[in-house]
Amino acid sequence: SFTNTKMRPTVSALPGYAVAITVGNAIKNRASNEEILTVLKDVPNPNQEDDDDEGEGFNPLKIEVFLQTLLHLAAKSFSHSFSALAKFHEILKVLTDCDEGKLHILRVVYEVWRNHPQMISVLVDKLIRTQIVDCAAVANWWVLNPLCVCARTRTFYVWEILHSTIRKMNKHVQKIQKELEEAKDKLERQQHKKVGSRICVC
Repeated sequence: SFTNTKMRPTVSALPGYAVAITVGNAIKNRASNEEILTVLKDVPNPNQEDDDDEGEGFNPLKIEVFLQTLLHLAAKSFSHSFSALAKFHEILKVLTDCDEGKLHILRVVYEVWRNHPQMISVLVDKLIRTQIVDCAAVANWWVLNPLCVCARTRTFYVWEILHSTIRKMNKHVQKIQKELEEAKDKLERQQHKKVGSRICVC
């Protein structure tokens, strides 16, 4: 079942709570991506000191506030969750523009749906297919997630995610290799044509 960490008795005391409410209302009212990103600027950054003026840096709380809110609103079914990820693809790409962001979005998906392994599996697959996260991030998350290190929690869905990721990586490598071979063949044909034209001139 869905696990929303923002729905606890002390919820109003949590950092980012007020912004989460605003984000939820913005999503319901069909606000634009730009408007939602503007709202997310108010999320405090736990990685930044109050007197730090050297830029915002990676803000994990932004991902938590937005994605937990989004997944909660779309928790009715797989199709609702898929549609939500597709609709807010641009925002998710902005929030995961670094390796830390990609890892953290996977952590949030796990925390939200920890009691629904199948949902985790299909959402991670969707995140890969839509290029919000990459295969390397999924592999790193699997290794670094302390709950996955324990043999007890290495259930079928975890292996399913990892195997699916490896298959996608292999397909990508094969595609790159094919493109490289085609580029080499094209270059060789061009070089042969040049050599042939020089011989004819002589």
